[in-house]
Amino acid sequence: MHNVSLILVGGEKIWLGGLSEEAHFEALVEWAMDVSQNGASVKLPEILNKQIFEPEGVKDDIVENLLANQTNVAIQSAISD
Repeated sequence: MHNVSLILVGGEKIWLGGLSEEAHFEALVEWAMDVSQNGASVKLPEILNKQIFEPEGVKDDIVENLLANQTNVAIQSAISD
């Protein structure tokens, strides 16, 4: 699958794939801004619900490593600000 995103919201992992239309990316940005302002209970837009999938063959330790590295970058950025 191409154009895949992994989103973390409220401890939940949401995999989106096949993002190919401008409307997908616009909806993703708008939703992320809404979540930032209103919290994790904001529903994913319908256009993105259609893109949800469960990956096959992705090792959890690889995903956890990526998430840990992302967290470290965010912490380092906050400390340097």
